Amino acid sequence: MSTYKPMETDDYRGLARMFYENGLEVKPDGPQPEGLIACWEVLDSRGERIAGIELETRAGEYVVGGITVLEPYRKSGIGEIMLRTVTDRVKEMGGQRAMLVAKVPEFFEKSGFRRIAREDSPEISKCFTCDQFETSCFPAVMEKPLNEGGTKV
Repeated sequence: MSTYKPMETDDYRGLARMFYENGLEVKPDGPQPEGLIACWEVLDSRGERIAGIELETRAGEYVVGGITVLEPYRKSGIGEIMLRTVTDRVKEMGGQRAMLVAKVPEFFEKSGFRRIAREDSPEISKCFTCDQFETSCFPAVMEKPLNEGGTKV
């Protein structure tokens, strides 16, 4: 089995295209998120991007703004490795938790994220104002507690 290592990248546009092509509601030619902290990518043995993740701040929280792994590489552990990379960065910055909005919450639960009630969530997503929200799309707001006594953004 190959060992995959996320590498930090400045290519947000490339990641945004990848996110969009894999079903995330990201504008591939839109502006970089205001609160972008860092992006990581995973390359295969040929140097082709096979996965990506980005971390940003929204509403005073550290948020995984996008994550994707190309279909042939899913279930290889890459997603968990990328999530660990992001949560390690949040811990280094003194964050109390990492948050995200998930279309497939079961995947994130395996990495220690837990669902939180919509009414207990800060406004970290535009999902809640989307026409598809709770009609054809049922995202879950999730958090992963990190450092006890850490700080918010």
